Amino acid sequence: MKLRFILAVLAVLASTHARADDANDCVKASGDTAIAACTRAIESGRWQGANLAWAYVNRGDGKQGKGDLDGAIADYTRALEIDPRHVGAYINRGIAKRAKGDLDGAMADYNRALEIDPRHVGAYINRGFAKMHKGDLDGAIADYNHALKLDPRHVKAYYNRGNAKQVKGDLDGAIADYNRALELDPRRVRAYNNRGVAKRHKGDLDGAIADYNRALELDPRRVNAYHNRGNAKKDKGDLDGAIADYNRTLDLDPRKAITYEARGRTHYYKGEFALATADFNRAQELKPDTYTALRLFLARTRSGTDGRNELTANTVKLDTTKWPAPVVALYLGKSSPVAVLKSAEHADPKTHKEQLCEANFYIGQWQLTKGDRASATASLRTARDHCPKTFVEYTGAVHELKRLGVK
Repeated sequence: MKLRFILAVLAVLASTHARADDANDCVKASGDTAIAACTRAIESGRWQGANLAWAYVNRGDGKQGKGDLDGAIADYTRALEIDPRHVGAYINRGIAKRAKGDLDGAMADYNRALEIDPRHVGAYINRGFAKMHKGDLDGAIADYNHALKLDPRHVKAYYNRGNAKQVKGDLDGAIADYNRALELDPRRVRAYNNRGVAKRHKGDLDGAIADYNRALELDPRRVNAYHNRGNAKKDKGDLDGAIADYNRTLDLDPRKAITYEARGRTHYYKGEFALATADFNRAQELKPDTYTALRLFLARTRSGTDGRNELTANTVKLDTTKWPAPVVALYLGKSSPVAVLKSAEHADPKTHKEQLCEANFYIGQWQLTKGDRASATASLRTARDHCPKTFVEYTGAVHELKRLGVK
């Protein structure tokens, strides 16, 4: 009898210990360990009603961490069915919805979280991020401002607000926010990388390269930092240094289409048209784009190959009423430089300037393929003198004129 009692007590203690471990692992572990522990906690019957919501939320977090977004959303939804005021469940479900591309659904969840807790900093930051991806930059900045009123030392709010300002074109404001983020967290790699982008767009190429260098000191496998440093080196005229950085980028991410495109342009600037052709061709395979198709055509033509059939195939779905369709028509022998310049006109001054920039550059390239060096020089000079400095056509015109021996 005594032995039976002892065994019963040991069984109860073992069961209690197992439940305690499950609760701990559900909250603190990750991945499969957390998911399994949360499932056992849910099925144990120890927690009932609203007291069980935490287990569904943590299991949802585990699923989201593994990329099971539908499973995560289902768990957050179940948590909200048993506890409709669980702010964390709304926020985390919003994050999962945003990851699936459901920005409106994410916004609805963040809004509901803020109705319940108007001082929740994380809800403002996540809603700001969703607004930014919907194109509502002012709304995003307003949410980050609100978050920073509640927590003036929130690094992510400064970093995200800097991103939104940079997209708006407020480069000084963006740099100021990245500066503040880095004061609070000097090891935030993405802030160095994005501050470098802003500095490059302001023309501070040395400052940009210094930021990319620092990002790579902290994370030697940061793909975007190599790609962006390559862009800055190319802008400085260090074409070999740019290619070295693009090579390293592609070592780390062999499917990065924009890097093949950028390396192709750099080879083109150097007159290495066969290498440029290979890169443009790979970029077009990975991510078809009209401008890449135009550059591929030019690289093939400059290396002595007729690329008109390929250009036709690469632009078969192109809307002929929209820019840069007139350039494609020129390259296929169906238009003229005069008609391209006329098509570049636009009621919006900014669009007008940008399209004229592209028109003059691509006309100049076309004229070179025809052997008309004098006309090409004039067109490329116009592109160089009037293109926005951030446009690849500006950089292309600068390097082409340099190869032509034009000061």
